Amino acid sequence: MLVSPMPTRSIDREPSPGIRSSAVVALVVLLALNFAIRSYVALRPLANIDGLTIPDDAYLSLTVSRNIAGGHGPQYGGQYTNGFQPLYVFLMVAVFKAIPHDDVVPVHLALLLMSVFDTLTLLLLFRFVRRLSRSPFIPILIALLWIAHPRIIGIATNGLETALACFFVTWVLSYFHEYFSKGQPPPGARKCIALGVLLGMAMLARIDCILLAAIVIAAFLWIQRRAQQIGLASAVLVAGSALLVYAPWLVYSFAYTGDFYPVSGSAVRLMSLAAVDPSTTSASFYVSMGQAALRAVAGQNEPLVYLLAGLLVVFLAFRHRLAMPSRGNITAIVVAWIFAASLGSAYVLYIFGPHFFDRYLHPVRVPLLLTIALLLDALFPLIERAAVQAGVALVVAGLVIATQCHDPYFQSLLFGKDTQSLGYRNLGLWAKSTFPAGTVIGGSQTGAVGYFANNLKVVNLDGVVSKPCYESLVRHENLEYVRKEGVQYVFGWKVNFAFLVRMSKGFKPGDITDVKPILGFRSWNADWYVGRVRYPAEAPPPAPM
Repeated sequence: MLVSPMPTRSIDREPSPGIRSSAVVALVVLLALNFAIRSYVALRPLANIDGLTIPDDAYLSLTVSRNIAGGHGPQYGGQYTNGFQPLYVFLMVAVFKAIPHDDVVPVHLALLLMSVFDTLTLLLLFRFVRRLSRSPFIPILIALLWIAHPRIIGIATNGLETALACFFVTWVLSYFHEYFSKGQPPPGARKCIALGVLLGMAMLARIDCILLAAIVIAAFLWIQRRAQQIGLASAVLVAGSALLVYAPWLVYSFAYTGDFYPVSGSAVRLMSLAAVDPSTTSASFYVSMGQAALRAVAGQNEPLVYLLAGLLVVFLAFRHRLAMPSRGNITAIVVAWIFAASLGSAYVLYIFGPHFFDRYLHPVRVPLLLTIALLLDALFPLIERAAVQAGVALVVAGLVIATQCHDPYFQSLLFGKDTQSLGYRNLGLWAKSTFPAGTVIGGSQTGAVGYFANNLKVVNLDGVVSKPCYESLVRHENLEYVRKEGVQYVFGWKVNFAFLVRMSKGFKPGDITDVKPILGFRSWNADWYVGRVRYPAEAPPPAPM
């Protein structure tokens, strides 16, 4: 039934003890369901989920964790590196300390660990939405949309830091909303320090959360612009606390590598630019980057985007009968979207790496769901009866969840049996069983090979965990680097071999010989190849007949 815009007393008053108790029970059930789904995926046979959720970069991070646990420092391929996100890697060091001689169990534990942080993110999101909304059904609806989202399930079980970073992003946004977004006098020093610590932890989880820190501090200064001195002092306290938390990593990185900025970001940018067709214009290049970002955000969240669009239409149609959200709620949502926009802009305009946009832009799902919650909160007072509100929430959730569950990716996560056409694990096992111990091999996608074939020396040739390799790419001397490192065999897709040739001035036919396909498995419809590196002292290969 449609009524006046103001909420009824039954919605506006403090929930009764019975309602609060029911809400706690509902939250516990939702959290348990979220973790159960993700842990089921995390514990499926590695052969089945390797190509569905775990990218090659996950094995890079796990290899560095294992090396640190073994007392070798942050090494990959015998070189110190800072091309990883520290908080996740250091958390996994404890796992490898406890289980030093197993390749499979630590991977499952990594997926379970990130599933825990994904579930904690849901807890924060539920509490955040409960503060945004007056109806008790809206937090439950948002939680259901999170739980059944196939891409979120995949992110939670990808063996990387993505879920950990999203946890801290959500915590920062929630904490900012609770204490800093209302335009009131600045909170005390304790809360400012706490916000700074959260921002520092977020940056340790993923370096791009530096953008979140800058935006949150700038937003706080804007809110407190009428009390400039107090606001500035509080902002300095927040920034100083964040820097103190982040500083040990900077010291650690510089001590081992002589650099503060991770080499992985520079290498991803370089590879993206190197892959550009010579006929591509700057405009078309950035358009393609923007399209990739839109596919990652809108294309992989279609049910949520359609729901948001529908709610906006209804909101605009009834806007004259609705009470506007509070200033603090609007401020928090705006800050969340500014962070999302800055994150997208950083990757579209500078860092690139379009193949990884889905995980890079995963935090954008948080403001998307918060905005849906805010619109529902504005619209639900049009419905007088709580039972009808509950029915509407269940219908909306049911429609979106049905669409999500119909996604082939969702079905593959739960039931997929493919073990030969996806993923990187097969390549690592092949290398371990093919080459004699101590053989030096190299490639552009070396994560799984370095992790599983730990009887070999694996040299990274795309620069993501090797500054010397990255510098050779900048100089177009990649083949010289290959020979300097004593690489005997190079493996990769055809595009990886083409990259090596393109980034090696003076490359001659015959510098890589005996290139043959690796039979028995593929990855994303691409065949793997292996070739032998010829050194100048060797006789040149015979001329083709």
